[in-house]
Amino acid sequence: MWGQSDVDAWLAGYERAWRTAGTASLAELFTGDATYQPAPYEKPLAGLNAIAEMWEAEREGPDEALR
Repeated sequence: MWGQSDVDAWLAGYERAWRTAGTASLAELFTGDATYQPAPYEKPLAGLNAIAEMWEAEREGPDEALR
């Protein structure tokens, strides 16, 4: 079971990965068969490759505000 410090560490890793060019760090956050819900009512993405493609398409730069 995850505690608050585990959640905080994962979220910090997520933000660091979002702000870092490329998608190599996604493997530290997600398993190869992970699903990712980009927004409510949108179809979930299946697999690390699909998540990586979305990240590359959606990111604007290291200083953008996370939503």
